[in-house]
Amino acid sequence: MTIVNGGELAAAALRTNDVDVVFALHGGHLDSLLFGLLDEKIRIVDVRHEAAAVHAADGYARSTGRLGVSVVTSGPGVTNAVTGVAVAEVDSSPQLVIAGAPPLRDEGRYVLQGGVDQVALMTPITKAALRVSDVDRIPEFVDRAVRIATRGRPGPVFLEIPVDVMFDRIAADRVPVFPGVRRPESGAPTAAQAAEIAEALERAARPVVLAGHGLLFDAADAAVARLAEQFSVPVYGNSRARGVLPYDHPLNCGNVAGLGGVGAQPDLVLVLGARTSQMTVGRRGAGVLGPDTRIIQVDANPEEAGRNVPVDVAFTGSIRAVAEAVCETGRTVPADRRGDWVARTKKTLYSLAPFEAEATEHEATRGDRGIHPYWFGRAVADNVAEDAIIVGDGSEAYHWVEPIARTAALGRWQGHGYFGCLGIGSPFAIGAQVAHPGVQVVQVVGDGSVGFNVQEFDTMVRHGLPVVTFVNSNCAWGISAHSQDALAGRRVVSDLPLTNFHEVMRAFGGYGELVTETAELGPAFRRAVESGLPACLNVVTDPEVVSPRVRLTNAAMATSVGLRPEDRDAPEGRPIAVPYYEPLER
Repeated sequence: MTIVNGGELAAAALRTNDVDVVFALHGGHLDSLLFGLLDEKIRIVDVRHEAAAVHAADGYARSTGRLGVSVVTSGPGVTNAVTGVAVAEVDSSPQLVIAGAPPLRDEGRYVLQGGVDQVALMTPITKAALRVSDVDRIPEFVDRAVRIATRGRPGPVFLEIPVDVMFDRIAADRVPVFPGVRRPESGAPTAAQAAEIAEALERAARPVVLAGHGLLFDAADAAVARLAEQFSVPVYGNSRARGVLPYDHPLNCGNVAGLGGVGAQPDLVLVLGARTSQMTVGRRGAGVLGPDTRIIQVDANPEEAGRNVPVDVAFTGSIRAVAEAVCETGRTVPADRRGDWVARTKKTLYSLAPFEAEATEHEATRGDRGIHPYWFGRAVADNVAEDAIIVGDGSEAYHWVEPIARTAALGRWQGHGYFGCLGIGSPFAIGAQVAHPGVQVVQVVGDGSVGFNVQEFDTMVRHGLPVVTFVNSNCAWGISAHSQDALAGRRVVSDLPLTNFHEVMRAFGGYGELVTETAELGPAFRRAVESGLPACLNVVTDPEVVSPRVRLTNAAMATSVGLRPEDRDAPEGRPIAVPYYEPLER
C-alpha cells in the first residue's frame, strides 16, 4: 500500500493537467508540495517576491495561451500576490495560484502567518477562490480550479491548501482519480448567424476587425487571417493582440489607436476577443466609433457583450469557430473593391500620426541632455530578432517602442493591459523566456518601473534566462512628471536620480552596460546578446523629451482648468483636467 501526502497529490494533479513549470517563492507551508513538484519533474522557477511569481506565471500564459501556475506561502505571501492576481483577473489571463495557510485547527488563534481570511481576500479578484479541507479532495479541487481558470473567459483561480491538509498522509488507493482537464469544443454559430456576419462584412464600405487576446486562448489567429483575406477587411488589434497578422501582411494595420488617424470612422467593427473599453474603442460617437457604426462582437465571455457600448450582434462562443463558419458561407469581397479603404487604414501601421509629425529623426538629432528616446525605440525595433518577444513596462518608456516594433505572432508583445500595473516587465519577461527558451526576449522599461522588481535580475541569472533589459533612464517617472508639468507647472515626487541599474545586473552575475551615446545603442545591444547572459543596458535619455502620445494628452490638459496658480480664477463651466482620463465637464 502506497502512502502519499497532500503535496504529492497536488503535484501529481498538476502533472496530470500537463503543467510542466511552476513559479514560486519558498515558505515552510509549501514544503510537501515543493518536494512533490521535484519528484514529478515539474520545473520550479523560484523568484524573489511573490508578486513576481504570479506576474511570471502570467507572462508564461500570455506568451503561450496555456495555464500559468504560481505557488506562494501563507499570510504575507498571499497578500504580496494580490496585485499579480488582480492583473490576471482584469486582463483575463488563465492562472492557478496555490497558497499555503495555517492549520485548519488553528482558525481564529492568530498563529504564525494567520489572522487573514485569504479566500475572502481573493474572492473579488478571481474567477473563484477555493479552500481544500481534506487531503483526499486535493485532486478534485485542482481539477476544479484548472477547469474554472481555462474554460469560458480565462482568469485566475486561487486555491488554498492549509498546511495540515498539505502535509496529511493517506493511502493512494483511497483518493479519487481525476483525468486532466481538456478544453471543450466551444460553441459554434448556427448557419443563420454565420450568414448574418458574412453578409454584414460583404455589404460594409469601411469594415475593420478589432482583435483582442481572446484569439490567443482560442488559437484563432489562422482562422481570423483567412476571414480578413476572404473579405478584404483591415485588421487592428489592441496591445495584447499584436501579431494577429504578420507585420508585413497587406491587411495588418497595427494598433487600434491608429484608427484615429484614418480620417473616417468605420461603418462596421467586428470585435473578436477584445473588450470594448476606454483603451480600445472609446465611446460611441467619439473616436473610433461613429454614431452609426455597426458593431458585431464575438467573445467567450457573455459578460463582454455590450460592455460600455451597445452592440448590434453578439455571439458567445469560439472566435475560431465563428471565423471558420463565416468563411464557409462562400461569400467574398475582392481586394480591389476595398483598395482605397485598406490603403487609408494601412497608412497608420506602426506610425501613429503624432509619432511621425513630432518625433521625427530631425527632431531626434537634438538630444540636449542625453540620447533622444526616439533612438532608444529605434535601437530595439531595428535590432531584435524577427521572432523576438518584447515586454513593454513603464509609464512612458514603451511609447517609443510599441508604435514601431514589428511583432511576428500573437503573444510576442506584452504590455500593461487594462490594469496599468507597473513592474510587470521583469516577471513577464521571465515567464516568456521560460516558455520559449530558444527565443530572444527583450524588456523595455523605464527607470522608475524597473525598480519594482529589480531583484528579479537575480532570478534571470540563477535560472539562465538571457533576457535583455533596455532601461530608458530619463531620471523621472516620465508620464507623471510630464503630466504634472502640464497640469500644475511644477513637480512633486516624480523626479528620480540616475541609477546604475546596469551595475545591479552585474552584481547579480549578468551583463551590464551604461549607454550614453546614440551610436553605441546598436553595438551595445549586440554585445548584450553575444554575452549569452541576462543583460541590462542602461540608456541615458533626454529627460525633457515628451512622448507623442503624452503630448496629445497634455495639449488637451492645457485647454482645461488644472492646478496652476492662474487656474484658480478660471470661470465656471470650463472643463477640469484630471490625469489619464477625460476632463470633468462642469
